Amino acid sequence: LERIAGYPPFPRDAAQRTAAFIEQLSALKAGTYIFIDHPAVASPELSATGHAGYEDVSADRMSCLETLTSDALMAHVKALDIQLITYRDL
Repeated sequence: LERIAGYPPFPRDAAQRTAAFIEQLSALKAGTYIFIDHPAVASPELSATGHAGYEDVSADRMSCLETLTSDALMAHVKALDIQLITYRDL
């Protein structure tokens, strides 16, 4: 499957990520693509996650969740008639 980036890793701002993802989806041709990310909800476990060079894991993953569940992104997916599937569907 062809992989799409979805949005750049920086900035971590969900509004900017949503806009970037919408732009990327608009440029897709017909086909099956894969997008991989690691959205997460705020939790003590998430807050304790990180390592040198990636200390803001919590903010990054919560921004992923906010982006992927945004009304604007979902409306755009619907407008483009994109069918969201899971691995199981392949």
